[in-house]
Amino acid sequence: MLIAFALIYAASIWATVVTVRDAQVSIGLKATWATALLLLPPFGLLAWAVASVASHRPGHAAHV
Repeated sequence: MLIAFALIYAASIWATVVTVRDAQVSIGLKATWATALLLLPPFGLLAWAVASVASHRPGHAAHV
């Protein structure tokens, strides 16, 4: 169980770094994601994955 939590927490730290370095994300959203990913790793990682999938859907205007 501890190993699974450590892997999820490591993935959360990686996702936080990716989010903070993204030039298209506002500073408030960066702070929100960093807080969610670092304080609540399983939930934050799931929310980040869902948001990433949603923003990369065809026809989505996030990267225009």
